[in-house]
Amino acid sequence: MGWTDRIAERREIGVVVERHAIESRWATHRWHPGGVLLEVPETAPWTKLSEGGGVARYYAGPATITLVPSEAESYLYNLAGPQPQLWVVLRPCAPGPDGRDVELDCVTAAAGEAEVLAGGAELVVESVPLPAELAEWVAAFVAEHPGAPVSFKRKRGRHVSEGKALAEKLERGDE
Repeated sequence: MGWTDRIAERREIGVVVERHAIESRWATHRWHPGGVLLEVPETAPWTKLSEGGGVARYYAGPATITLVPSEAESYLYNLAGPQPQLWVVLRPCAPGPDGRDVELDCVTAAAGEAEVLAGGAELVVESVPLPAELAEWVAAFVAEHPGAPVSFKRKRGRHVSEGKALAEKLERGDE
């Protein structure tokens, strides 16, 4: 257990995803996050909740939101926006017998982390509105950990060329 694990806060939520039918020669559907549930239901993951109009909604399963002090600035940036968000990350997987070809990877409240994850070509990283109760939890965490962690730069030793110049000066007797 690292030091960040001791001061991190975690909360488990439920995640709903949607499978949208599309017309394309390369794919028959596209997955999108559909929202989050404040409580994890007793429903089995990947249970179909509803279907109609080319959209099927599934309970994808539980996910844990982890807040760490090093991301406090990113959480604050998220909360300061017009509509605070959670980012749901879906990862492609081999199609199963039910036809599902994605799995729930993670959920984050950190805008910076979502941006990094979105750089992965295969991942689906999309936002859903952050429920008010979760926004209050994130805001309380940010208030408790207001400063970004201090980063230390090591002092650089003399560069090789600086050492050569000093040696030449000493040989000439300039110093």
